[in-house]
Amino acid sequence: MRRLSLLLLTWTSVSQASLIVYVGSAGCDEDDTSCHDSHQPPSELFAYDVLRNGFVVPNPQLHVDVGGLPLWLTVIESDDLDQKCMFAALANHQIRVLQDPGSSLTAFEPIQSMPSGGSTPVFAIPSLDQKFLLVANYNSNDDPSGAGVTAFRIQPDCQLTPTSIVTHQGSSVDSSRQLAAHTHGLVMSSRHNIVYAFDLGMDVIFSYKSPACKMSLTSEKELDDGRLSLRQINTIRLEEADEDSKAAEITMLASGTTLYASNRGAKDSSNTVTAFRILDNGHLKEMQQIKAPAYPRGMTLIHDDSILLVAGQSNSDLAVYRVQSEGTLSEQYTLRRGLPPQPAAFAVLQEPAGEL
Repeated sequence: MRRLSLLLLTWTSVSQASLIVYVGSAGCDEDDTSCHDSHQPPSELFAYDVLRNGFVVPNPQLHVDVGGLPLWLTVIESDDLDQKCMFAALANHQIRVLQDPGSSLTAFEPIQSMPSGGSTPVFAIPSLDQKFLLVANYNSNDDPSGAGVTAFRIQPDCQLTPTSIVTHQGSSVDSSRQLAAHTHGLVMSSRHNIVYAFDLGMDVIFSYKSPACKMSLTSEKELDDGRLSLRQINTIRLEEADEDSKAAEITMLASGTTLYASNRGAKDSSNTVTAFRILDNGHLKEMQQIKAPAYPRGMTLIHDDSILLVAGQSNSDLAVYRVQSEGTLSEQYTLRRGLPPQPAAFAVLQEPAGEL
């Protein structure tokens, strides 16, 4: 009887104060020699109900196969759409489109597979008006025309129509990593609809003008109000870090007061999350480093920025942190079972999908 009461209490809590988080595999990091591929299908997204207190409840009935290794996930909800849309950037150069089925008891439904317009899409964001999807093609095979940015119009039923493809071509000083362009991330600026594209292969930040309603990307070489100037370089100090340690992802509180960076490397001491205070002048001041799962990459803030989830690729685990009032982190616990292999990609539904 006591166990039944506990189960009922848990179900009530999940139904009233949870959101749905999808987690996808990104495979082993090429520098992580301790990581081994799993026998589980890496193309399956795992779903979880996450309570406001950080408690994670697996929701296997919402698992969905996206048909490839999901390197990045994006969910878009808009009044212009008939339902919620999910987009998975796959390692096989495709963008998989999924549609909310309209029921919290049913998984997202794959409805379309669209070429990304390049090679190895690793990042995708919506335009400011939520009418377009912008995709960064990383180009892992050093294809001369594989890197760049693709813009898709999002139809009311979530399907995509390509509207513009911009190719990056070039290289830089490190012959082991920079023989070709590698577009890795995008930022949309509200200033005159400017898109910034970060190319790791060329050591260049591109700026593009995206006219409203058209989303036809054009390069802006002399853009007075879109130029970037270097303000500060922050070195993340890691105790006993290995020489190949590196930062992976960053995320920021909606208040604009704190920035988090995930750091990874071969030594345990290299795997951390660093919290920075964002000063009034935009500079960063390090506040904290906290231990993270081995080879952390993907992370996401949920529940009004009160919880930070960090995925570890090496051992396939998920750390849950509580965000304190001053922006520092305290670890609640680490989930070590019931996760996809080498988790890294996150998608968050702000409320349960569909209606009961």
